[in-house]
Amino acid sequence: MIENATLIKQGAEARIHTAPFLTRTAIVKERFSKAYRHPILDKKLTTRRVNQEARCLFKCRKSGVDTPALYFVDTENSTIYMEFVRGTIVKDLLVTNSVYIQNKVKQDELAKKIGIALAKVHEIDIIHGDLTTSNLMLRESNQSLVVIDFGLSYISSLPEDKAVDLYVLERAFLSTHPNSEEMFTEILDAYRKNYNASQGVLSKLAEVRLRGRKRSMNMQYGTQGKVIHRASVFKLNIERASVSSSRLYTNNMKVIHGPPEYNQILGKSELEGNEKKIEGECDMSSMGKKFEKEKRDKRRKKRKEQENVEYVDRGYWSEPVGVEKRER
Repeated sequence: MIENATLIKQGAEARIHTAPFLTRTAIVKERFSKAYRHPILDKKLTTRRVNQEARCLFKCRKSGVDTPALYFVDTENSTIYMEFVRGTIVKDLLVTNSVYIQNKVKQDELAKKIGIALAKVHEIDIIHGDLTTSNLMLRESNQSLVVIDFGLSYISSLPEDKAVDLYVLERAFLSTHPNSEEMFTEILDAYRKNYNASQGVLSKLAEVRLRGRKRSMNMQYGTQGKVIHRASVFKLNIERASVSSSRLYTNNMKVIHGPPEYNQILGKSELEGNEKKIEGECDMSSMGKKFEKEKRDKRRKKRKEQENVEYVDRGYWSEPVGVEKRER
């Protein structure tokens, strides 16, 4: 139990307290144990995550990113003591503060600060893991952008991980702050200008966006819509889409890369190139039924072949009669 501590917030992983530390007020982040985990495993995981968060905090601050100053790490009690930052959460600024809601110049300034901060974080190969507007603050004293809550952070140099970090922030903007697409574009511009390896990250971001849309779209057949074959330029800030799966869904269109018979359904049996944009109206229901029927027929045929095969006993094993052995 932390002495003279006041609980201000509790999340899925930790409790946040304010408590006196030497001569100042500190934020105390206490990770609690999970009853569903084995006690030994739980202790190891919790200690590792406390250490990882403390390392990432220290590394970011050392490289020039404004983060809460680290005071003390108590691994035995899974607790971190850090600076109590006086300021305003970015989410509150964009939701309740009329100055930022109506002022485009203020929004651009804030977007630039966010982009520069993310560039510095990714430049030292730190992945925040939970980039949302709730984990970004503006200091009351100098209006500096502070990145907080490194509870899910880790170290990685992969462009894929950094792209996922940006995608999480993009989804947070779109879900919490409607009509903020221009602001996020400004964030990416500042990120691009201040991070030398940003080109690889932003190209990966386009792929991550495609995967995210595919996972979140409705997979039901039975709607009428436009069909675009192979890679196309979408009006969704995607420069180039590489479609490798048999189906890919976007907001109001369906991308299909499949056998020639599906192209004939569109009335387009021949493609001029892999990146040729082909649009046509078709009945998604009929295409879905055709595809499912083909799969059923293949399964039935395979089952029938297996049932009709005669087996000969070889002592330790049985093998089909008249079936050649496959080369291994």
